[in-house]
Amino acid sequence: MVSAKLGLTPDAFVPGMTDALAAKMLQLTKDEARCQPSAQNCANFVWALAPLGHYPKDKGLVDAVCGHFARLIKHRDQSKRPKAQEAANVVWALATLGHEPADKGLIDDVCNHFARLIKHLEESKRPNAQQSANIVWALATLGHKPADKGLVDAVCNHFSRLIRHQDTRNRPTSQGVSNVLWARGDMNHAPPDGAASAFLEWLTRLCKLSGQEPNAQDLSNTLFACAVLHVKVKGHVSLALVRGLLRLDRSGGYKQEYCNAAWGLAVLGILAVDIFSLILERLRSLPVSEPAHDALPRQELSQLYQALDSLQPLPDVAAQQLQEMLSSLGQRPLHGPQSHADSSINRRLGLALGQLGLAFALDVLLSGYWVNAVLQPCNGVTEPIVLAAEFGHCFRNKDDRCV
Repeated sequence: MVSAKLGLTPDAFVPGMTDALAAKMLQLTKDEARCQPSAQNCANFVWALAPLGHYPKDKGLVDAVCGHFARLIKHRDQSKRPKAQEAANVVWALATLGHEPADKGLIDDVCNHFARLIKHLEESKRPNAQQSANIVWALATLGHKPADKGLVDAVCNHFSRLIRHQDTRNRPTSQGVSNVLWARGDMNHAPPDGAASAFLEWLTRLCKLSGQEPNAQDLSNTLFACAVLHVKVKGHVSLALVRGLLRLDRSGGYKQEYCNAAWGLAVLGILAVDIFSLILERLRSLPVSEPAHDALPRQELSQLYQALDSLQPLPDVAAQQLQEMLSSLGQRPLHGPQSHADSSINRRLGLALGQLGLAFALDVLLSGYWVNAVLQPCNGVTEPIVLAAEFGHCFRNKDDRCV
């Protein structure tokens, strides 16, 4: 765990050491001499694998350690049962590793235990805001739908209550709020009544607090999630979020964030001409890596043109001005066969999957929800596979992103 926190891997010192430690951990889970790992040991072990990006050679090892962790939930000695932090860390680590255990009920067991801790009589043993946000984010990232349909709502309601906690240190951060909303958007499951409004009002307040302001990803993810979920966003909230995004140092190169914000506002029906003009101006000032190509990737251009279309009809002068600004970033993506992909990811996927006999469709009409590629099997009958990056080099099929 210390190595993970320092960004080091034991293999840098002794080749194969990480797998050796993993094998020892597996052996200890089977120890009959009462030397088995504690819940904290298990959580720390799985958590440490995630930031190291290391997946043990023994594919069943992670499942075995998590299975031992889940069994501890029912331990007769309550002091040995997992704490909220440990439960959140295990599910977060599985999501970061991109690994869902073979036993589909294991994650449900851990999450149900987490939800029960929300009602614990001792406040110190209840999940905090970060733990709640992490576990909701992890479920969305894994694409795991809990058997208990109300579990995620229960965690979100708890998270919402923490916004009003008397100790300001226990209130959610802007990242926590945006992660919860992003997760709900990814699940296509709107937050419980009143929760979304509470999240947005709190994020608006954080925009005004020095040192607690949302970053570009927090702001754009929030607007994006609200658009996906069709959450009603009040005028002062959307204005605060957009202003917060536009105040950030443009040298950060927030291309995707600006495009997500414009698309989100357009879908919500609250994009104004002046705001769209400011976003385009920010994008035009960003450096272009390849002058011979469009300044923006295809999907982000698609988002901006959809945003422009949402503003129509416009007076001729305003329409021409916005069209010229947008054209300087790239031409409207056309839907038809193209000779090459718009990104290095597309090119690599195209070459690899072409060898498997799959046609690589680059121009399938999308909903504006960005993707990395759309794969259409050669038989022309099978539904297209829509690849979207989830984290690192892990992709997931998001067929609902096709129009």
